[in-house]
Amino acid sequence: MKRIIFRFLINLVALYIVKILGFVEIKDFKSAISAILILAIFNTFLRPILRILTFPLHILTFGLFSFLINAFILLITAKFVPGFEIEKPIDALIASVLLSIVGSLLGYFLK
Repeated sequence: MKRIIFRFLINLVALYIVKILGFVEIKDFKSAISAILILAIFNTFLRPILRILTFPLHILTFGLFSFLINAFILLITAKFVPGFEIEKPIDALIASVLLSIVGSLLGYFLK
């Protein structure tokens, strides 16, 4: 349970860092919490299905296609969560890369 809460907080901080850089818009703290929860749900259930369906593209791109899947999930999350907005698909792609990098770094250094 501590690990889940820890990952949740890391993702929340990473999301706010991406917000500061200007790739996503977050209206308030409630929207950020909702976005992280919805992202967690989509990453748990939708992402494995998308990875199976796009497995050949993962092989061809050496796994870089994962960033497109993450961007797609971010765009879907923006549709479901009021107060969480992403203007352009390229912003979603950049945000997905930054969320991965920042989340990994924070997770590594805060272990």
